[in-house]
Amino acid sequence: MRRTWLCILLLLPLIPAGAVQASGIKVSPSLTLREEYNDNIFLEKDAKEDFITTVAPYLSVFLDRRSIDLKATYGFEFRLYRNQSELDETEPGDAQRARLNADLFPDRDFTVNVLDEFLRVVVDERRPSIEENVVVNRTNYNIFRVNPRYRYRRWKTFTPTLSYEYENRNYEGDMGDDSERQGAGLELEKRFSERLRVTTGYNYSIFNSDTEDDYRRDDVHAGFVYRPGSKLTLNTRGGVAIVDRNEGGEDTERLLSVTADYAQTEEIHLKLAYDETVYDSVDSGLVLGRTASATLEHHRRLATDVTLTAREVDYLDTDRDDRSLGAAVQTTLPLSNRISIRVRPYTTWFEFRPEEDHVVRYGVGISIQKEFKYGYLRLGYDHHASENDKLFNDYRNNIVFLEAVSFWGGASDRARQLQGYYDSEIPDPKIQGREYKPPKFGN
Repeated sequence: MRRTWLCILLLLPLIPAGAVQASGIKVSPSLTLREEYNDNIFLEKDAKEDFITTVAPYLSVFLDRRSIDLKATYGFEFRLYRNQSELDETEPGDAQRARLNADLFPDRDFTVNVLDEFLRVVVDERRPSIEENVVVNRTNYNIFRVNPRYRYRRWKTFTPTLSYEYENRNYEGDMGDDSERQGAGLELEKRFSERLRVTTGYNYSIFNSDTEDDYRRDDVHAGFVYRPGSKLTLNTRGGVAIVDRNEGGEDTERLLSVTADYAQTEEIHLKLAYDETVYDSVDSGLVLGRTASATLEHHRRLATDVTLTAREVDYLDTDRDDRSLGAAVQTTLPLSNRISIRVRPYTTWFEFRPEEDHVVRYGVGISIQKEFKYGYLRLGYDHHASENDKLFNDYRNNIVFLEAVSFWGGASDRARQLQGYYDSEIPDPKIQGREYKPPKFGN
């Protein structure tokens, strides 16, 4: 199926401009050229340096009509290594990145969502990994999902929704656990007022894996969305997940999701969240994850985002427990003549059990960017370091890069979107159930 829509996507630029406008299609191509010096491409104590050249053409298509709402992105990230040529990515199958998200009949009672995405993900959070490095601890990953839903909206304040979902996950080689999942659910929504909405529901699903134990899962949940004022939104959902393995017995785990969004102004936003859920890891079976986070966005002249995250991951099928506490800051200082400086320090403390290994990973990214009408030029430096007790060696990594991005049909933030700066609507295999942001291209 992916080949079909990718061919359509590549043929869209051949459509005459008048026909594109008449059909409501917006086509946005972009091209990134990047030259990078990396002094430790394998993130090891005995570092190996290399120069990396990246050429990344992308094409995005947006279609918003009464019968379909479609967002599709397709492109390649070709990489050439001067010293380690065996790492070159010049084959389209390895270098491609793709995402299609379509809602059929979005405003009707019966709707269908289709998602097909091909990207590169982290395999194991314990092992070294940084977002600029696509070689170490990463694998190509494809997810295909189709989700038809029927909402009965004949009643003014009460809406039942019946849904079915099929999902297929595939990893390159044996790096991950290929799996297939399908299930159905019923959700009931009661709207008491414009400020309060209450939901309850039940989901049934069957999980089949190539390497892990198959299981059946029953979820029962209830929650509410409450807006006491124009600035604050509270969203809570709780329940239980009953997992019945074919060979490993039955587990009952708690599900809980609580978020509080406070928007003091359009430029100042605070979000507090806690999430507890059961999901399937990349290659180690079922996982129970707990995450608490606090994010402050202050987007006045000195735009700054601050995020604090505490996380615990308990692997239910193996003797393993990972804990982490992290802080990340991003500050952008605009200068004159469309020039800006961005600084991104971060640090994360890890504890890996039962080995009792303690790890601290930290770094900073600094870049200066010049914006033009149809693109931007960026020069930057990234530093990453890891100090480990037992499982892994210490390492340091320094990256200097220069990249040029050109785009058509949108502003500079659109170019970032084409390169993967959008917020994905699929869950990361290792943090399923929460919002996942794919690795950014560049700094």
